[in-house]
Amino acid sequence: MKKIIWSFARNQFLISTKKSYRKALKLSLAHDKFLLKKKTDFPLDPDWGLLYDRYHPLHVKYFIAYTNWAASGGNLIGDTNTLKNLLKLLPKRLDQWIASILPVYDKASSKYKGFFPQGRTPFEVGKIDDRITAIKTLSTTIGTDVAIVPAKVMVDETYTEMDAARGAQEGGKLTRTTNSEEVEKGRVDVMNMQYADTGFLINKYYTNPRMIEPFFDLQTLRNTEQSLFTKTMDPTETYSITKNTFIATDELRGKVADAGNDTDKVTLYLGSTLGGIDSIGITILNNAELKFPASDFKVDLTTNTFLTAVTDGNISSVKLAVELY
Repeated sequence: MKKIIWSFARNQFLISTKKSYRKALKLSLAHDKFLLKKKTDFPLDPDWGLLYDRYHPLHVKYFIAYTNWAASGGNLIGDTNTLKNLLKLLPKRLDQWIASILPVYDKASSKYKGFFPQGRTPFEVGKIDDRITAIKTLSTTIGTDVAIVPAKVMVDETYTEMDAARGAQEGGKLTRTTNSEEVEKGRVDVMNMQYADTGFLINKYYTNPRMIEPFFDLQTLRNTEQSLFTKTMDPTETYSITKNTFIATDELRGKVADAGNDTDKVTLYLGSTLGGIDSIGITILNNAELKFPASDFKVDLTTNTFLTAVTDGNISSVKLAVELY
């Protein structure tokens, strides 16, 4: 017989955020903000000071851990791209090494064959570390041969660059792993405390339990986050896309398209009210795509949470697509 678990014995905060650090951060931002409001508005009620003072340090720690985790992901991508670019350059650089060696040792010579016993293959095919090792081996084989010093210099420069890029990538992976462990611990801590606060608030408001709801971002807690929004907008229209708690490192991608009126455009805002335009406007031109961080709205991201699109004076309707990252 399947055991039925009492709903109150299930920590919905932990369950709902198990696969989303960002969702946990949104929940934490909302809860921390409302606790601060209660503490500020009702300073004589000791409950609000107690709840805020025990929750806020956990929230700050989680916010920092999340930011470091997100940043390390970007750094890892950057390090990986650097290494990929160097690998793409390797065939061309190999041509230069060979061109520098051939005037001294032709391909039939034992010296040349000693430098490239397997031809170009070890440099152009195989695992990254094996290809870097092949470069180092070539440098060692050339040794102190004064007749091909220019080739040795080029080989050594390439090895130094690729070895450093590989080290940065591996270090980035380690950092990413470490930061993942820290952000996961932070997620568990803040979600457990929200669960504890739920019990505290039930005790405080047991005769009027609806009073508990504003303390939590219930929409985010209950729902799977939608990330892609599409809309065909009229020439003059305001479209309330979504209510969303952003952080500075979040990115948005907007794309606008119509039949070909190049003067058409859509401007995105992050308002403090539904349909609000009280932020810097981010304009996306017709038949163009724009990717930008949420920080470009230049507003307080904890209070401005309503993403809004506006067309103003367009010649025709346009198709808008907005994706959240």
